[in-house]
Amino acid sequence: MVDVSQHIQNTSRVVKRWVKKVVAPSHFVAGLSKVIPISDRSYLKFRYFVTFGRRLNLAQPVTFTEKLQWLKLYGRLEQYAPLADKLQVYGYVRERIGEAHLNRLLGSYERAADIPWDDLPDKFVLKATHGSGWNLIVADKGRTDRGEALQKCEQWLQGKYSPLSREPVYANIPPRIICVEYLGDPDTELFDYKLYCFNGKVRLIHVDTERFKGHRRTYYTPDWQRLPFSYTYPVRAEDVPQPAALGTMIELAERLAGRIPFVRVDFFYIQGRIIFGEMTFFPDAGFGAFDPPQWDGIVGSYLKLPGLER
Repeated sequence: MVDVSQHIQNTSRVVKRWVKKVVAPSHFVAGLSKVIPISDRSYLKFRYFVTFGRRLNLAQPVTFTEKLQWLKLYGRLEQYAPLADKLQVYGYVRERIGEAHLNRLLGSYERAADIPWDDLPDKFVLKATHGSGWNLIVADKGRTDRGEALQKCEQWLQGKYSPLSREPVYANIPPRIICVEYLGDPDTELFDYKLYCFNGKVRLIHVDTERFKGHRRTYYTPDWQRLPFSYTYPVRAEDVPQPAALGTMIELAERLAGRIPFVRVDFFYIQGRIIFGEMTFFPDAGFGAFDPPQWDGIVGSYLKLPGLER
């Protein structure tokens, strides 16, 4: 008699090995969906299986990665598109926590050709408003290839981010490029504090370090106890010092999160000033890997889904 569960596991291992050799799962599944139209539900179930080697449980999601996929389909998160929009979120932050926590906006452009390169300062950052990770840090304008930079911006403007991960918050954001002030000093590492708000409360914080020389991501509790797991990226060997304004940072994050089921609020802390980065609804699109894997379930227990859990 055929052991169906064992057959599924064996098939998963073969598929994952093949996909890793050929192309990343996100691009593999996204590319396939362009050839064969596929619903969001089917897309997420297939990509989840390819990524993790197990079926996506949407009826009774338990893990963090499952619950993020559930929120994409049933969480009505399209209403939060203005908060995922890198430009429109400025108004929300200004209203909720004040102008003092905003990074200075230098301009917004609908075409790459409209970016006034010569008039910009020597250091700045360009971001696409309608996606995640579409950022260009210009630490020295004189040493940056202008043509290459503008070409990258135009590619972002012509691209669509949501088909890669089916994140509803990005689906209808108008494509623009914003230019913001460069923070920090090129020779000094800038720590990026990311606060995970579950049903309005901060339960986890991760700190991004060494972004350009071996990205590290280290997790802490709200009272700055180091947690024994990694998510997508390896952890830093040394402890990250607790920021002096940690309590204020948590208070501001919870004020921004409000009643949103889950959102990650990102801050920089520079010379005693807390500066808002962005709001992220699906870290790593919900396809990041926990190590050890049981932390996927532990973190998932922090999130109560609307209408599904009490």
